[in-house]
Formats: sequence, C-alpha cells, structure tokens
Amino acid sequence: MLLEEFKHDQPGANSDPRYTAVLASGLTEVTAKLTPLMLDTALIDPGTGAAVAWDGKKAGTAVALLAMDVDGTESRITVWKSGTWRIEDIQWPEGVTDIQKYNAFAGSALSVQ
Repeated sequence: MLLEEFKHDQPGANSDPRYTAVLASGLTEVTAKLTPLMLDTALIDPGTGAAVAWDGKKAGTAVALLAMDVDGTESRITVWKSGTWRIEDIQWPEGVTDIQKYNAFAGSALSVQ
C-alpha cells in the first residue's frame, strides 16, 4: 500500500491580503523562499537597484520576501510584497535580533508577528 505524506504549508500569519510582484534579481547564489530582500542601492559605487538578500543592518530596508526558492541564475524573481508573516518562518540573516526582525519591514506593506 502506497502512503502519501501531506505537508501543510500556510505561508501567512493571518488574514491580511498577500500579493506578489516580480522584481529584477541581484541574487547570485541559492536562496531560500521567505528570505527578506532589499534593493541594492549602495551609495559608494552606486548599486544596481536589483533585489538582494537583506543584510540585517538597517530597520525598514527590507522591502519584500522571496516567494520561492531560487538558484541564483534568475534575472527576475517573484516576491511577496504584502501581508503578515510568522516571524519563525522567515529566513533571517545570521545574528539578527528580535528587534531587527520586527522592524525589518517598517514602512512597507509587510509585517511579522
């Protein structure tokens, strides 16, 4: 007898509307879904403006969540641009504090709980 294993995946934390968008990708390596993203807007040697993994250095600079795993070769990526998410489901950078996590998306349509 063949048994099927069902894994429930409910990405949102409540009933807030969740919408996706497509962004130009600056990701160059394998990156997991629900990784916070920011825009590459470096002031020295101006950045490309493409979406890259959030570095955790400044509150309010994460603007999206990666909607699916990527291998780093994509020129465009699908992201979540709104909604409320469970803080434990997000793929945070190493060493990020709870305060940084709660304030990562300040000013955007994303939030965590």
